[in-house]
Amino acid sequence: MKKNKTYSLGLPEEFVSGSFKISVLDFCKLTALNYKSIIEYSDNVIRLNTKEKIVLIKGENLNIDNITDDEINISGNIFLISFE
Repeated sequence: MKKNKTYSLGLPEEFVSGSFKISVLDFCKLTALNYKSIIEYSDNVIRLNTKEKIVLIKGENLNIDNITDDEINISGNIFLISFE
C-alpha cells in the first residue's frame, strides 16, 4: 500500500521508505539521501552513518556543499566509495 501512495504522489520511493540512496556525477559530486549522521569529515575522508551501514568516501579536496536533515551534497575528487 505504501508503494502505491508513493507512485500516486509522484515521489521517489526512497523519500517515503527512508532508504539510503547515493548518486555520483563525474566522480566530483555526490548526493546522499537518508543518511543519519556524519562520523568523520576531512579533506580526504568523509564517513556517513546510515540505517544499515557506514559509507566511506575517500578523495581529495572533499567538501560538504549543502546539508539538511536527510540529504548531503559533497564535492571534490572522489576516488573511493565503500560500505562498512
